[in-house]
Amino acid sequence: MKEERNKRIFSGLIAAAFLLAALFVFRMYSVRSYSSMKKHYQKKLEGIFRSFGYHGSYLLSKDGKILFSGGYGRISAEGKEKIGRDSSLPINSITKQFTGAAVFRLISEGKLSQDETLRRFFPDCGYADRVTVRQLLEMNSGIPNYTDDQDFLSRFSGGTGIVETAELVDAILQFKLDGSTGGEFHYSNSNYVLLGAIIEKLSGQSYGDYIESEFLKPLGLSHSSSSAQDAEVKPYDGETKSDGEEYSSNFSFSAGGMSSDVIDLYEWQNALYKGGIPGVNPDEIFSDGKSYTMGLSKEGRVFHHSGAGKYCRSYIFYDEETDGQIILLSNRSNADLSKLAEKLYSFAKQYYVAERKLRHGIGGEEVRGDGKFRFLESSSTEQESAAESSAQGNAAESPAQRGMTGAPAQGSAAEPTVQGGTELSSERGKAAKDMSPPSSLEAGEAKETEKAEGAGS
Repeated sequence: MKEERNKRIFSGLIAAAFLLAALFVFRMYSVRSYSSMKKHYQKKLEGIFRSFGYHGSYLLSKDGKILFSGGYGRISAEGKEKIGRDSSLPINSITKQFTGAAVFRLISEGKLSQDETLRRFFPDCGYADRVTVRQLLEMNSGIPNYTDDQDFLSRFSGGTGIVETAELVDAILQFKLDGSTGGEFHYSNSNYVLLGAIIEKLSGQSYGDYIESEFLKPLGLSHSSSSAQDAEVKPYDGETKSDGEEYSSNFSFSAGGMSSDVIDLYEWQNALYKGGIPGVNPDEIFSDGKSYTMGLSKEGRVFHHSGAGKYCRSYIFYDEETDGQIILLSNRSNADLSKLAEKLYSFAKQYYVAERKLRHGIGGEEVRGDGKFRFLESSSTEQESAAESSAQGNAAESPAQRGMTGAPAQGSAAEPTVQGGTELSSERGKAAKDMSPPSSLEAGEAKETEKAEGAGS
């Protein structure tokens, strides 16, 4: 009896040993398979970026995890240091999200109303009683876009001098309305410059100090600044093949003057859309069906915005349904970010399916979403670039003329700085002119935005 029991125990131990060995072998195989799959998709991702001749940083995430992040190119035309995911660049019109969030923070504190006019803030302005805060936020105030005005540009945008906020605002207030207030959407950076001035008047702080104290410091966005001049990556001047200057300091102000990196913007979106910013809830703000406000465009459950400066380009995307993000910051004017983002979305979906099949067996999980950025089919990136070139007095080049497909330009760093995996952004330590309109616009709005953006945010 005892002998039989010992045999059973021994047999059980043998079976357990075989099971553990099998699990160990399976685990090792899974790790190797995952590593192999990851490398395969990493190479595929690099191929996408090379085909666009992309220079800048990027981040792709889903379900609250970073899938891939890194950078291509060099921080300076004269140096050898490569752009990485921690490299800060001008973010152009993505600045408007911070301005919009600041305005809604002040509204939540009872210091401001969307429906009050500009009379309290700019009493000497001829249209102060006709334009409201809401119209500034939603881009239907009728105030012309200051970055479309050639005289304005020659007066304020040249060189590295400092533009005083009061001088910039006063010049904008001299414009005559070019349409009915509260009417059609018309992308104008002037709206968000005036919102920045209102923030200063109500807070008693400079715009930069307010953004830093209310958002950057509380959220730990240590690689972000209210000034594009603080960006680590230098704008690249394709004509001189050297570092360029975006605009005079403060020229883009609250409409496009900030700098950041992709990790900080990832954290920013996590806070913005997941209740991390008191008084600011994008879903409630867009609940009445509007498509644009607070520096954001919304279609379905997707929030997005693009930006273009004299040289730099930016793009940011958040999908509520999949908790997915795409963030692109480039220091070159030839970056067709809307088309690149569509490619990256398709790539991220393929990667996600492959990863789920590996984790859960053949079949995996169904991926939500329609698999395509429908709103990117009518891209405004070329319109932004053309308007910006026009503002500088140069003939606008088409994406094909700029060599937007093919190998990176001569003299650029071809090797990418890449970091992938499912690391959380909190592990960072371990491992302007953007006056561009949003990427997606209704057909009627697209006509208006062809002129938008001579300068910035």
